[in-house]
Amino acid sequence: MDGYEKERRFFVEGNSYRQAASRVCEIRQGYLGEVAGLEVRVRTSAEGGWLTFKGPKVNGEGPEVDCPVHLDKAFKLLEYCESREIVKTRYVVPFEGHDFEVDEFHGKHEGLVIAEVELDDIAEAVILPDWVGKEITGDDQYSNFVLACGPRGGSDES
Repeated sequence: MDGYEKERRFFVEGNSYRQAASRVCEIRQGYLGEVAGLEVRVRTSAEGGWLTFKGPKVNGEGPEVDCPVHLDKAFKLLEYCESREIVKTRYVVPFEGHDFEVDEFHGKHEGLVIAEVELDDIAEAVILPDWVGKEITGDDQYSNFVLACGPRGGSDES
């Protein structure tokens, strides 16, 4: 990661991506708030803990800096997130030269499934798996920040 994220996001149809996953992990992430226009997120998974600073995105592109944090400290920081949390299961699915990260949300967003693919260039051509549905890149109501901080967004097509 060069400190600048470039990604496209999609609703997911069905669950055939599960069989193709190379990795599966449970993720808990919470939002501490905003500082100087940046969202401040803490995340835990079996892979460790991270503190992330994310700037605003335009058409799927925006600044993002991840800082590793000891897992015990990340869990402590999650206590400060109050109700601004999401829990999800992430499936990493390799497909045609890209890794698609498919997130199945739990709790108040149960049933919502979103895939994202990170790119070197937002304009690069990407072959989409057949389980990828409507593109939601740039639809802020489905950003993790909005999902964590508010009620479930509008209707989804997953």
